[in-house]
Amino acid sequence: MSILILFVGTLFVGIWLNMHYEMPDRTDPAVIKETARAVTAIQRSVTATNGAKSARCSARLLKSEGGVAMVHASCALVPGPSAVAGPFRVDRDGAVETAGDGDAFQNDVKRMFGSRLGDWYLNHANSFSYVRPPVDPASGANGPLTTN
Repeated sequence: MSILILFVGTLFVGIWLNMHYEMPDRTDPAVIKETARAVTAIQRSVTATNGAKSARCSARLLKSEGGVAMVHASCALVPGPSAVAGPFRVDRDGAVETAGDGDAFQNDVKRMFGSRLGDWYLNHANSFSYVRPPVDPASGANGPLTTN
């Protein structure tokens, strides 16, 4: 009986940890600064990768650790009407990585974000609201994405 209770308790804690993830406080000045750094790098990368004239992005910082930013971003390409959205990892030096398509997506997200945040992201990615990016990406007014 005690083994069953231990198993059920362990299972419950594991499920709760997978469902719960505390994101950084968007009003914290350090989070605002790190989000702006990530958005600048993502805009540069998305522009170059997609052959656009420019990109206007908004991002929600999910985690920042050791100079590495893990974000969900939504970008409008100029000229439009194309858009890019998804998980991005921005390294200390500004190198940007995003998850591949199809079968690679889940493994890439877990590799980029780590197992715990990766699992959380995969279970909650559809809850992100895709907000219209700001008109002037150079203004620093890149508003974060919100979750429903």
